Amino acid sequence: MSLEGLFWVALVSMFPFTELRFGIPLGIFEGKVALPFGFEFQGFGLPLLPVFLVAVLANIFAGILVFFLLDKTVHLFLRFKFVAKIYNFLVKRVQRKSKKYMDMYGGLGLALFIAIPLPGTGAWTGALAAYVFGMDFRKFAVADAMGVTAAGIIVSAAFAGLFSII
Repeated sequence: MSLEGLFWVALVSMFPFTELRFGIPLGIFEGKVALPFGFEFQGFGLPLLPVFLVAVLANIFAGILVFFLLDKTVHLFLRFKFVAKIYNFLVKRVQRKSKKYMDMYGGLGLALFIAIPLPGTGAWTGALAAYVFGMDFRKFAVADAMGVTAAGIIVSAAFAGLFSII
């Protein structure tokens, strides 16, 4: 098994926009894997279980890190007008996308929102949503772990099934 491959799976799984939705396919497929913004990676053809574990753990860690950093640093950056403008845009977008889940189900709603394997959802957006809605760290960490694990299962099942059909 390639440690370099698992390193790249972890790294891709921690980035916004890609997260584990691209980290898992990158790890399990052989050949070229297209990523957003025109990037391509050579797939590593690794076994599903270690790829799943590394991608899920890295993505959970990324969400927790983002939540922690938002809580500790956002006030420092909001002094800059262009940062405040971007932040306000993102906050409005996150509120619009996640509010119904948060209102209906609280932490479980956030976990469901994180679990949806589509662009604009995931641990990064979930961390911002939890921060914006004032969720405490412990509740967010549980929701993050549940949502990312569910997303990992969905993505793994979809790509492992697709891979076996091909």
